[in-house]
Amino acid sequence: MKKNKILIINLVLLFILISVYLYTMGYRLTEVEAAKVHLGVGKNAQLFEQVNYKWGTVCLFNTPKGPRTAIAEKYMFLWKTRVAFHMTNSQDLIKTVGWANNEKCTVYAVESTDDNLAYIEMGSGSDRIKIYSEENEPMIFQWSKPIRWNDFNGIAYSKNGEAIYEFRYPKGNVLNISEIRWFPIK
Repeated sequence: MKKNKILIINLVLLFILISVYLYTMGYRLTEVEAAKVHLGVGKNAQLFEQVNYKWGTVCLFNTPKGPRTAIAEKYMFLWKTRVAFHMTNSQDLIKTVGWANNEKCTVYAVESTDDNLAYIEMGSGSDRIKIYSEENEPMIFQWSKPIRWNDFNGIAYSKNGEAIYEFRYPKGNVLNISEIRWFPIK
């Protein structure tokens, strides 16, 4: 009887130690909690969209420091976020509000305040996706594989089918990732 008590106490202590270790390492019970623990996101982040995969979830947030995107991966019954991406705040009529990729997925989110925008197409070949613009709703593009930014081939179209914006770097020799955005087609 005394040996059983000691065994139970030891098992409880071991469970507590493992739980404390996993908690301090950023593991959480939900994907959103795990994403908010990441230093790049923060506890005050407001989730506005999430994209679920079998292996994990891409969470898109608004934060006081601008849009953030985090990839939360599932480990048995726990979640951990190892990487988060940030976008710069922009006053553009079409702006990137989320972007994440790894070896398993690519997620890209865009918002528009341009009343003339009808839809955006992104991707190449069989990976090309067309999403129609809805007022106050982000357009979420998702692929179950990595897509490089230069393969996005993003084109935004007006209500009369005319190409009005393209996703690219500014003309010239600019290679700063913060400069890639939606530019008007003139």
